[in-house]
Amino acid sequence: MTRVPLPARRAHELVDFRHGGHRFTLGIGRANGAVAEIFLNGVKAGSALEAEAQSAAILTSLLLQYQVPLSEVCHALRGHPASVIAVALSLIGEAK
Repeated sequence: MTRVPLPARRAHELVDFRHGGHRFTLGIGRANGAVAEIFLNGVKAGSALEAEAQSAAILTSLLLQYQVPLSEVCHALRGHPASVIAVALSLIGEAK
């Protein structure tokens, strides 16, 4: 597989949500209309929870850039509905 480089300028949108009593901001980067990367930030900068969320977002972004369909990532996380990344990915469909 080859990683698809992202254009220097791309559409980006923000979605605020709450999960597990914590506030998060989901950043959705799109290239050619498709989700190409995501960012997750929590309200408590530097917390362990925010670090986990950011790590999951980075890994998800890499999967997308290696052309793994978003639907496959969502399917793989279906068994983990309590995770921040699973909730964030479920919101992407709503952000269209």
